[in-house]
Amino acid sequence: MRFGARKYSGTPHSSSEPLTFGYANFHTYYTGKLDEVAVWDKGLSAAEITTLYNSGGGLDASSNSGNYNSASNLVGYWKMDENSGTSLADSSSNSNTATMINMSDADWIQGNASFSKSSASSSDNKTFTLDPSAFLSASTTYKTRVNNWSQGRCREQYQQSV
Repeated sequence: MRFGARKYSGTPHSSSEPLTFGYANFHTYYTGKLDEVAVWDKGLSAAEITTLYNSGGGLDASSNSGNYNSASNLVGYWKMDENSGTSLADSSSNSNTATMINMSDADWIQGNASFSKSSASSSDNKTFTLDPSAFLSASTTYKTRVNNWSQGRCREQYQQSV
């Protein structure tokens, strides 16, 4: 299991490319399980991150609680509780539905999506994508923090990839 945070800042390369989870450059795919992905329009404080991750069964990011006060800053929040299908409902108020790629009902594990790769075939690699036009603009500079807790194999040099 891994947990990490990396800070990045700069102007997005393109606001027309999808935000993709489960894939990095050079055809590198994530192998593991992914659950509860959230995107905010601001960086969270260390106290907010601690509150989200140390609240036992996990705090619902769409509700303020304790030291976490950024529910109104959610751009998207995908709990991955569907357990079937190829769409992920957005639990924020923004209706940013995510699309699962190369997923079937057999890939779901209760409460999360399995990104396991059973072969080297690129058609077997699973990702999910979001249309960034709803929350990214190429003319705006964003400061991004990627918080990653994962269960699965991940090469150390690609740990920062989402």
